[in-house]
Amino acid sequence: MCTFGINTNTFRLPLPKSLSTIGFAGEFLTRQQTAELRNASFREAKSYKRGYLVEEIAQELNLPFIIAADASSRSTFISMPGYYNKVDCVICCSEDEGAGGTVLEGGAAGRLILTTAVGSYSDYVTEQGAIGLSVEENEFKSQAKDILSYYINNSGAFRDKCAEIRNFALTKYDLSNYIDEDRKSTRLNSS
Repeated sequence: MCTFGINTNTFRLPLPKSLSTIGFAGEFLTRQQTAELRNASFREAKSYKRGYLVEEIAQELNLPFIIAADASSRSTFISMPGYYNKVDCVICCSEDEGAGGTVLEGGAAGRLILTTAVGSYSDYVTEQGAIGLSVEENEFKSQAKDILSYYINNSGAFRDKCAEIRNFALTKYDLSNYIDEDRKSTRLNSS
């Protein structure tokens, strides 16, 4: 089994004070770009990310929407801590992976994390690391807007949730947990 981890110290940031910006940390595609990719014979992974849903949610809540990368630019692991410092919430709306790198990184940065409850969400990220939402588009948007509205109006609860997510991320996702585990496993298997 291969477990994905990150250097959590790279992403650790001060907690946001209130929920006033929403971010999408994957490669952003519009609805039209997504449809075009899905109609192509070769399906690219980015066609399952649905960043346009996050943009729609931000517009409907009248909040700034900040993307990390679009088709013309790319962010790297080096620049991502700076990106997370610009947003208060990271939303992952992937149809197939609710425990991607942006969920782990944003969690370590102490941001409110909303993600789809698919893939490794239930056994790796769990409710402690992110709020899991339906993968179905209309339900996803409705659930996300309800949660975001609550936290917009309850800054104390928002900061508490961000702290809970960050504390979980710092202990669960750090590479040191898995490097030592892999070494132990290798030693046991070679005995």
